[in-house]
Amino acid sequence: MSSSERFRVAEQLLKLMVMLRSRRHLGVTIDEIAEAFDVSRKTAGRMRDAIGRLDPSLDYRWDDERQKRWHLSEGASLDAGVTAGELADLETAARHLEQAGLDNIAISVRSSMERARAALRRHDLFRIDPDLELLGESVGIAHRPGPRPKIDKEIVETIRRAILESRRIVFTYAPTSGEAVTRRSAEPYGFLLGHRHYLVANDPRQGEVRNFALGGITDLKILDEVFERPETFDMRVYAARSFGVFHDGKPIEVELVFKPEAARDVMDYEFHPSQTIETLSSGEIRIRFVAESELEIARECMMWRDRLASAQPARLLPLCKT
Repeated sequence: MSSSERFRVAEQLLKLMVMLRSRRHLGVTIDEIAEAFDVSRKTAGRMRDAIGRLDPSLDYRWDDERQKRWHLSEGASLDAGVTAGELADLETAARHLEQAGLDNIAISVRSSMERARAALRRHDLFRIDPDLELLGESVGIAHRPGPRPKIDKEIVETIRRAILESRRIVFTYAPTSGEAVTRRSAEPYGFLLGHRHYLVANDPRQGEVRNFALGGITDLKILDEVFERPETFDMRVYAARSFGVFHDGKPIEVELVFKPEAARDVMDYEFHPSQTIETLSSGEIRIRFVAESELEIARECMMWRDRLASAQPARLLPLCKT
């Protein structure tokens, strides 16, 4: 399990502990846990069992519908559930977020880390602190050359509030393409994070969902106008369709065939989450995926141009070679 996955699991269990304690008078059912964390009932049951292993105060009561409602006693301890490795992973995740310019989220991660530390008994804290220091020093984060996005924290927090309240926003926007600065209105749906970070929002003027570079947004205000986000819009699906963070609304089926000498490198490389990989009888490697932004796909392929045998659509190959 990667550090990011371990962080996500630890964060979910911490949130579930908070939920079980804050609702100790009513309790929560397995179905309510599954809905809150967007997981199956089976996964929700495993999460509950993990809490039980970490905190012996986990208990349940029967409600009027004969459902078990789970809860934690007030003042229960988290000490058995936090390890030096998990705390070190949280710190590593926070440093990654800071390097990506996401200082607000890094602060939230460190806040979760400090709450976990605060729940430790004194002797357990003394026990894991030396390990935590060693693990923290054992991870270095390589600097990635290129522009580091500078994001205004207040703008991010204002957008978050608009998303929660389903209210339109207006802002001044300077596109990264160098086009003219304009005043825009939008219905914010979420954020798309990558080498640059974007606001994903419906543009009422264009009648379509667009990406706005966060670094180009200034003078942002929330309007009193409420909007309704379409039930058909799924942020995860939208992100999966992109190539990197780029969208042009024109998904294409891509096929890339690489020469045999590139096989080892290509097999370890992910062009897109939807990709399939096939080794041909010739020793060549064929990769297929569906994504948007043909130009960005071509730019990515340029680093492979000497080892790229063919590409579909056919118009991609000349773009990859230039």
